[in-house]
Amino acid sequence: MQYLKAFLAGFFFIVVFGLCIQLAYMFLAMAYIDLVKAFPWVVIFGGYVSYLLGFIVYFLLMATGGFLTASIAKKNIVLMCFIVGISSTGLSVLSLGDYSEYTVFILLFVVSGVLFTIAGGYYMKKGIDKHH
Repeated sequence: MQYLKAFLAGFFFIVVFGLCIQLAYMFLAMAYIDLVKAFPWVVIFGGYVSYLLGFIVYFLLMATGGFLTASIAKKNIVLMCFIVGISSTGLSVLSLGDYSEYTVFILLFVVSGVLFTIAGGYYMKKGIDKHH
């Protein structure tokens, strides 16, 4: 039961907050369009900055989900974080719709998401082991 709670907490944290972050990203994208209309030179940096911010926020989200999972599971943390990471990134990939277009970028997205989920869980595990 403890593992189910850990899975659900980590999985739903990643999915719900991921959707909220995507919504905020859409609002920022609309503001960016207005900014480009006023300052056309901004378009040079827009792609790089949006990808960089997207990666940072995504990795922090996945690591926090792993941290939350590990704080509830307390044992088998790497396995639980792997399951949460692969489930949440798998859901994201499946939501793309076009299954024929799986690319190296998507593989990198899944692998890095799982690794950051495990890293967040491992960080939590170090804190648990330090207090015992």
